[in-house]
Amino acid sequence: MRKINIKTVSKATLLFLCFFIAIATNAHTKENKTLRIATSSSIPPYFIKNNHQGIVAEIIKSSFESQGYQVTFTYQSNNIIQKNLLTKHVVGAFNFPKKKSSKLYYTKPIVYYENIVASRSKDNYEFHSLSDLRGLRVGTFENALNFIGNKLKDTIQNFKSYSEYKNQEEQVKALLNNEVDAIIIEKNIFDYFYQKLLSKNPSNQNQISKSYIFPRSERPLAFLNRQLRDDFNKGFKQVKESGEYYKILHKYID
Repeated sequence: MRKINIKTVSKATLLFLCFFIAIATNAHTKENKTLRIATSSSIPPYFIKNNHQGIVAEIIKSSFESQGYQVTFTYQSNNIIQKNLLTKHVVGAFNFPKKKSSKLYYTKPIVYYENIVASRSKDNYEFHSLSDLRGLRVGTFENALNFIGNKLKDTIQNFKSYSEYKNQEEQVKALLNNEVDAIIIEKNIFDYFYQKLLSKNPSNQNQISKSYIFPRSERPLAFLNRQLRDDFNKGFKQVKESGEYYKILHKYID
């Protein structure tokens, strides 16, 4: 009868267990390093949904990749983004109104939005403040009240009509088609959709007046996890210092 060397078996078993644990740990780490981030579905050139590209998309991916993370994006309406972040269906969100909350951790601003009032030049409107929109049909982006704040809330009652658009291409189209008199929209988002609509229908060209009545507003990422916020900021700093940040900006904005 053959004798079994207990010491040999123990070593072999130990090696197998170590190997198994290493694989399991690596798989677990890899899984934890994949982040699901929510963002608006209609904000090019910051996010371009059909190819997961855009200014902010590339900056987020580059910043996190430098820290060993992979990122996937889910595109939702502004209202749903808030709900899904606060109920932990996603780990982070972009285009989230900044709120004072102990539950949320905000990164350094990734970009700065510059909202404008856009109108058709032939209408000869002059806008120096929101009060100048009195009596007009006004279209804004979804959840604008939370982004722009009390000044807009206090003025709405003086508008002839007020509409919010989930799809900002439809918002720009509404202005060109004379369905509204003026729209409140981020400058680069307007330019993107205006050029897109003109390429489809050149006869719909209108001279556009842009009124800069809002201060620039920062757009950070919001996280439920402090470590993710800190890791992003670390990677974001590297992306800026390397010059990659500015290359990405100039790729989409002249």
